[in-house]
Amino acid sequence: MKRIVKIWIAALTMGLSLLSLPGVATVVVASPPVYDETFFGGLALKRSLLAKKEGKRIVLIGGSALPFGIRSCLVEEELPGYSVVNFGLYAALGTESMLDLALPRLRDGDIAIISPEQNEQTLSMYFSPRDMWRAMDDCKDALLDLSEADRRSMIGDALGFSSEKLPYLMRGEKAEGDGVYARSSFDEYGDIRKNLIPSNKMLEGFDPNQMISFSNDVIEDAFIGKMNSFAITARNKGIKTFYWFAPANHSAVLENREIDSFYAYLNEKLDFPILGNPHSAVMNARYFYDSNFHLNGNGSQNNTIRLINDLKALFRDSSKTAAQPLPPPPLEYEESHSGNNADLEYFNIVEEESYCRIVSLTEEGKKMTSLTVPYLYNDKVIATFDQNVFAGNQSLQTIVLQDNVRRIDNASFAGSSITRIEIHNDAPSSVAVSYRLLEGCSANVYVPWYALSKYRSNYFWSAHADRIFGFR
Repeated sequence: MKRIVKIWIAALTMGLSLLSLPGVATVVVASPPVYDETFFGGLALKRSLLAKKEGKRIVLIGGSALPFGIRSCLVEEELPGYSVVNFGLYAALGTESMLDLALPRLRDGDIAIISPEQNEQTLSMYFSPRDMWRAMDDCKDALLDLSEADRRSMIGDALGFSSEKLPYLMRGEKAEGDGVYARSSFDEYGDIRKNLIPSNKMLEGFDPNQMISFSNDVIEDAFIGKMNSFAITARNKGIKTFYWFAPANHSAVLENREIDSFYAYLNEKLDFPILGNPHSAVMNARYFYDSNFHLNGNGSQNNTIRLINDLKALFRDSSKTAAQPLPPPPLEYEESHSGNNADLEYFNIVEEESYCRIVSLTEEGKKMTSLTVPYLYNDKVIATFDQNVFAGNQSLQTIVLQDNVRRIDNASFAGSSITRIEIHNDAPSSVAVSYRLLEGCSANVYVPWYALSKYRSNYFWSAHADRIFGFR
């Protein structure tokens, strides 16, 4: 009877929250989900796992480094008696909101491990209401678990989200996942399936758009307070909380000498223990997949062995770990083998070991109003261009990027007159970008109309969804 009353109270509370929205937005937000097959749809899966898994549990809470970096089945094999729930999804949701979403479903005897990526976004009180609306599209009752401030942010963005969702409903369509960034990529533990992430596909083995700092100022005091508050509440429910460093690409770490001081600083500020040490979290670049925090299959096994050994040390378990470390796979990225090379003469290009890079425009190139980035130079694919190639140019209006481009650096179009960035590539996950892609410019992005949904809901591109349009 008590459970029925709680369900009715929860439903009424959520209904009142939605009714505070304008009428049309209420209908659209409450309508059937359209984002449930994308990577965002993983939230409903993970909340279900957290609600249903019984017995003693190890619950991992954080961003996408967790589903890309953990093989939960290995943990359960090495630590019999424990089940694992991988409650990591997407940094843009905000680590603080993942703590709020996890806490009500934690139980007496659970071990909660907080493991955010080592960057300013995840180590802060950052929260994205638009991304959370997408993630909650298939589990709207999760709104009740958020803080009051985050719920207010969600309600404030409801009209924007409803205008984004409405066209899908009118066409009877759903947003598409792209490559590994789809709900179907998660296994029964909430991990990314190992066979989907075979090797490092980043150009130099790391992404310069997301360098990793262990400086003390990378973490907000307010976020430390949030974690401590979580740990106190969890302790009162019989739950033990630990901090565990997420994997970090060695090639992207700015100052290795800061690691020890950051550890000491964090250890002093936290009111709960740190599990293991940060040095073991810094791993060879070849163990990563498509970002400085996402491991490939072999990397995820080795990272999981690190977690197992840290937990065994905590439990004073002297048993030998049966799982064996795997070697780093070779660097690998997809190449384009055809395209438009007509504008090659307007670019200055250098050759790297396995690809080419544009370093500047020629004097004639600087005068052009429209340019297509060529695909081939000396029989090598042109895979990227330096940040300053187009930035500040006051002649260009249109840039066309073909499917040979594999990375676009932060603010590459800042201060330019470019208004149209046209991308001839229907696989958004094949192009590495960050949330700072369009910083300092007024350009919009145009993609093939049939790939528009994939771009707007893509893990990397969704931050720019309101500036991405389709062309035919």
